[in-house]
Parts: sequence; structure tokens; C-alpha cells
Amino acid sequence: MPRGASFRSGTAPAEATGGLSSLGRTPSRGGTTGARVVAAVTYAVDLDAREQHLVAVRMTVPTDATGGGGRLVVATWTPGSYVVRDYVHHLQRLVARDDEGAPVPLQQVGVSAWLVPPVAGALTVDLEWYAHDLGVRTNHVDDRHALLVGAATFPAFEPARHRPHHVTLPGVDDVMSLLPGGGSGPYVADDHAHLVDAAFEVGPHRTATVDVRGVEHRVVWAGHGAGVDVDRLAADLGRLAEAAVDLFGGDLPTERYTVIAVEGPGGGLEHRDGCVVSFPPHADGDPVRRRRLLGLLSHEHLHL
Repeated sequence: MPRGASFRSGTAPAEATGGLSSLGRTPSRGGTTGARVVAAVTYAVDLDAREQHLVAVRMTVPTDATGGGGRLVVATWTPGSYVVRDYVHHLQRLVARDDEGAPVPLQQVGVSAWLVPPVAGALTVDLEWYAHDLGVRTNHVDDRHALLVGAATFPAFEPARHRPHHVTLPGVDDVMSLLPGGGSGPYVADDHAHLVDAAFEVGPHRTATVDVRGVEHRVVWAGHGAGVDVDRLAADLGRLAEAAVDLFGGDLPTERYTVIAVEGPGGGLEHRDGCVVSFPPHADGDPVRRRRLLGLLSHEHLHL
């Protein structure tokens, strides 16, 4: 897996300094894209220290959103989980600077929020996360792969949370995401709520797709084990999705549905345009375990 372009020191990469901010989208789900242009909040992800289970994120808030100050907030829950999460516990470093590189003082308010004073120009926030918790609701990064959950990775600047949010992974191209985009990005979220309801998988993976009523359904296997039959899983997902449409009627409320499957003991978490599931590789070949797996896929798809 190629290394990302490090920005732990020095200047931000072009993607993080406004290169992604020219095109905005109004929030939509199956609707039309708005015509107005608004600068996006951007995040550049650096996986250069993944062997130490560390993820660096450079967040850039555009100039027209910083003049009044506001709160910087780390999420305390992830959509579909219904449990308060201590994501901020994994935060190793937090530094804010203005567009001239001068430090911006942050006043912590509560456990997972900081008050940012008014800034003249763009605001850059550098964060470093420890990511060694393998599950479907948390981040896990090692020398083979990275699973990044939106809520655990990308904080919100409250005055800008309703504008588009873009994510890049400079120098990395083996990325699969629930957000629209490809390669190193940008991956485009309508707003911050859309971003935290998404996930990213970086590293070796096998993919299979199936069409369900004009909507691509994609299964991404990111675990070990060549014995997992991804094509068969995708075909089964297609049959489950067809049954769900027959049951409820209407159209599928997404342009593409993605299952990110990682190696683990089992479990799943629904998202707006897909889900993250975990299962051991041998589950695909064991009839009892496979039946449970298909039940999990059906359960997550019904959340659409």
C-alpha cells in the first residue's frame, strides 16, 4: 500500500489549502445538485505513521467561515450506533494555526469541544489520532490497512458544518469509501452530517458489484483470506436487496450501496449509503456462520 504524503510538519498539501473548495453542493439524497458555489471544509489524511497505529488529519476551514470564531467539536456518537462514544480519548495532538502559520489559541469547553477565536483568513487544524481498535465503529490502522470511521476521524467546526466537506488521502490510491469519489480523492460529503455517516477503507481489497433496480451494490472485502467468495457475497446481497425492494416498494434511496467488510469477530453498522461489517474469513465457508452473515447483510440493508 503506497504511503501517504506526510504533512506532520511544513506546509499543507495543495488539496488541504483550498484546492478542493471551489465547488459546493447543497445537501441532497437522490435529489438535484444545487447551483450555488460555496467553499468546502477540507480534510487531508496522512497515513505515514500507520505502523504506529497513528493517523494525522489536516482540517482546513475556509476564510468565509472563520471570522466569527466558533466551536471545534469531536463527535461523541456515530450514526446507527446509539451509544455515546469516547472518540476524543484517542486524540494525541491538536494544533490550530491561521493562514500565516501563527498559532491560534484553543479554549477547551467540556470534554470534546474547543472554542476557536475569530480568525482573519483560513483556519488550519492538525490532529493526530491513535487508531488500534478493530471494530465497525472505531478506527483501526496498521501496516496493511486502514479503516477510518467518519465520526472518529473528522471533527466539525460548528459555523461551517452545513457546507460541503471534502476528504483527500494524498499519495494513496487504494481507497474505498461510502462517499462519492475515487483514488486519493476528493471524496465529497454534502455536509458534516453526511461525512460522519461514512467510512473509508485503505489497503488491499477485493471487490464485486451487482445491479439492483439500477443501483450499484458493491461488496468490498478488506480482510485476509483468499477463500472469501466476494462474487457470491455480492450476488447474495443483490437477492437480499431485491427482496427488500419487493417488500417495501418504491425506489432505493441511494445512488450506490457499498458494503465494506473487514476481518473481525462479527458485527455491523449501517450508514447512509452502505455499511461496515466484520466477520472471520472462515464464516463464508461455514453454512451456519454464513447464514448469520447473510442475516447481518440483510439487516444492515433494511436500514436504507
